[in-house]
Amino acid sequence: MEDCTRAIALDPKDSRVYAKRGSVYALKGEPEKAIKDYSVAIELDPKNMEAYSGRAAAYIANAEYNMAIGDYTRLIALAPRAASTYYNRGKIYFQTNAVDMAIVDYSEAITLDKKYVAAYFARGGAYTKKGDFDKASGDYSMVVGLKPNYAEAYYYRGNIYGAKAEYEKAIEDLSKAIAIDPAFASAYNLRGKAYRKKGDFKKAEADEAKFQALSKK
Repeated sequence: MEDCTRAIALDPKDSRVYAKRGSVYALKGEPEKAIKDYSVAIELDPKNMEAYSGRAAAYIANAEYNMAIGDYTRLIALAPRAASTYYNRGKIYFQTNAVDMAIVDYSEAITLDKKYVAAYFARGGAYTKKGDFDKASGDYSMVVGLKPNYAEAYYYRGNIYGAKAEYEKAIEDLSKAIAIDPAFASAYNLRGKAYRKKGDFKKAEADEAKFQALSKK
């Protein structure tokens, strides 16, 4: 921090130093000060992508979501093929219940990077929220195809199968989630419900007991 402040005193027109001090403030949990420094950095250099990215994160930490969206939009204008920027903006849209806008951004991120696991996973969640379970299931399938040890993707796809009364498929996916993460309490709970729907009460009770035991930890 002190080094940055001294550097600013020596050269108050250096955008990079303001951005660096902004990142220090952000790490210290002081988003307002971070925003102030990032804003000076951007004023000095309107193409300082590090400053836009840092300020967007600081706005999110300060619950100023529209301002963060604005910064990600400016970043996209500067670097329109950066998949992660669309993904990050999509996350804010989803968080603020602009689900359709989130899907558009996640889809653009995937177009730019066909192996973007996090974007497929996030879009699966957005489709689920809209009730478009087939598309959601398709995205979770892409996730496990790209990253076979992704327990949460099996869990959420299993949840969709359960909602569609496809209990065998649900149990299969939830069992994979549990195999990857034996402490995945919610997976035991959901699998227990699927077993109960199938009339396999002994297995249902075993999963329910495991869920209770894990939930107490």
